[in-house]
Amino acid sequence: MDKQLEMFPAIKPKAKLMAKNTFTKALQMLDNPMMYMQQFNEVANPATLKRSIHQGLITHDYHTLSHIYIGSGLIATAIENPINDAFSKGFEIKSEHLGSDDIKQIMNLIDEKELVEKIKEAMTWQSLFGGGGLIVAREYNDATQRIFELEKGEDFDLFPVNRWQLNFNPMGINPAAGIDVDNADFFWFANEMINAKNVILLKGKKAPFIISQTLNGWGLSDVEKMINDLNIYTKTRDVLFEILDESKIDVYKIDGFLEAIMGNREAAILRRIEFQNRMKSHKNALVMDIKDNYDNKSNTFSGLSEVSHENRIDIAAALRQPVVKLFGTSPSGFTSGEEEFGQYYQMVDSGARKIAARVLKKVVALCANSLLGFCPSFTIEFPPFKAKNEKEEEDIVTTKIANAAQLFQLGAITSVSEYLKKRNVEL
Repeated sequence: MDKQLEMFPAIKPKAKLMAKNTFTKALQMLDNPMMYMQQFNEVANPATLKRSIHQGLITHDYHTLSHIYIGSGLIATAIENPINDAFSKGFEIKSEHLGSDDIKQIMNLIDEKELVEKIKEAMTWQSLFGGGGLIVAREYNDATQRIFELEKGEDFDLFPVNRWQLNFNPMGINPAAGIDVDNADFFWFANEMINAKNVILLKGKKAPFIISQTLNGWGLSDVEKMINDLNIYTKTRDVLFEILDESKIDVYKIDGFLEAIMGNREAAILRRIEFQNRMKSHKNALVMDIKDNYDNKSNTFSGLSEVSHENRIDIAAALRQPVVKLFGTSPSGFTSGEEEFGQYYQMVDSGARKIAARVLKKVVALCANSLLGFCPSFTIEFPPFKAKNEKEEEDIVTTKIANAAQLFQLGAITSVSEYLKKRNVEL
């Protein structure tokens, strides 16, 4: 490089240094071209993605989340939809040891105490704040008892709370176990010490290890995954709001306007325009000097509806919910939307209903102990979202009968009728 620069003796030392550095970078680019391609190509550069990610967690911002929930109908709808749909078809208690009258008593107690609504509220706080719970208020609060061990006739109630209402003392936790809500022996709620065994905890989505260290065992708020798309949606609405003010512009051609401005008589001009606007608004008349003139211009803006539509699709994709569930608009195109709803209901089945079943198991156990004095084994089942038509029901019955006949031929069962009776198939 130095020999090549000697060919140009007129170049100053500073220019020689710059040329030398440029030549060196060119050689390095030839040695490792991928590194320099990523540096100058925004698509291939990881920093491009990093700049689009918010580093702070809104999960930690209790007050902002609270105000967003009451002020944004979209976020409230996105959080409540899966929870409401999980319970929309009801649920059933299945047990070989409970009679129909016992199950009826339990369901009546659940309705009487509005326990399903309280479970839904706790699940709402779990989704919004990343954690919630149900405090079991019992008549005989013995610290040695677990939540599902009530005496017969013992009364109880549930109080839904969010994670910020359940305070636990880190000083009472073994440091080796970590400051985790699961390691708490008790919570403080409204200046009362609550045994941790009497709290049904609900946690939000799990976070990666490095982030989970700041959550004390709780999960992430569902709002985290909405932020980018919601910001675009909010910005689009703000732009539309501003455009509405600018879509129609009044043009006042005032005789002597330039002289008035040059003579520092702007206040008189403004009073004149305000008077004309008031007359136009209230009297449906426009009063002006005979030498003045008035006109209005209307601006039209294209493409905004397409931007808003695409933004709605992005939000629905981030939340894994159909557009019609979030915004009340019908699906676009020639599709009926059944495929979208099918995927959404699968998400509810594997998400909200799974959480609801786990909580209902404990709540039904409380009711059984309170009413019967014991709690046998049972399961919680939710009916399918889509009701089967008559042909589908016939096909299912036919398949069950064929399977029973095959099992009978193989000697796996001794009675086809008894086998089908246990599976609610009547011959």
